[in-house]
Amino acid sequence: MRPLTLEVLDRALAQQREWRQAAHIVPMAVNLSPASLLDTRLPGEIEELLERYDTPPHQLELEITEETLMRDPKRALDVIARISELGVGFSLDDFGTGYSSLAYLTRLPLDALKVDRSFVDGLGSDRRDTAITEAIIAMSHALSLDVIAEGVETAVQAAELSRLGCGLAQGFLFSRAVPAAEITRMLQLGPEWLTKPAGSEP
Repeated sequence: MRPLTLEVLDRALAQQREWRQAAHIVPMAVNLSPASLLDTRLPGEIEELLERYDTPPHQLELEITEETLMRDPKRALDVIARISELGVGFSLDDFGTGYSSLAYLTRLPLDALKVDRSFVDGLGSDRRDTAITEAIIAMSHALSLDVIAEGVETAVQAAELSRLGCGLAQGFLFSRAVPAAEITRMLQLGPEWLTKPAGSEP
């Protein structure tokens, strides 16, 4: 797992530098596995990669899940704290689906919570999903955290999220996963690509 994690981080920061050199500022988010976050060598390796690609630390965000913390909370928190000291951001992925999210919110140096798609699915049609999503958004704001909705696929869901005060979202409504070259094309088009249905030709 360690060589794979380093390879992913290396490729992500190399691509980000390429976009930055073309005057496109694109924050990069990378998911970390539980095993990776328990590796005490990781903070130093991330620092080395940031220096190699001249990456502003705040432009890298690492996504973790509650499962990441459960294996060895003390060790994981120590690794997270050391990486956070570099200026790298953290978001808690799939929020609301684990057992102890609330217990860790005040202990982790988090920058964002990601609302799990299982709640987003019912927005606009299921009052319970809407209520839970609204509570997560309100709690995030109270803790000065960004909140990101996952799995947004319909205009109704996007409208509900906007009404509830969620300013960031990801999902097929905007775009399916695409290669880096396609992202470069989107960046060159600017806001124009967002005005077209996902998957349509420009």
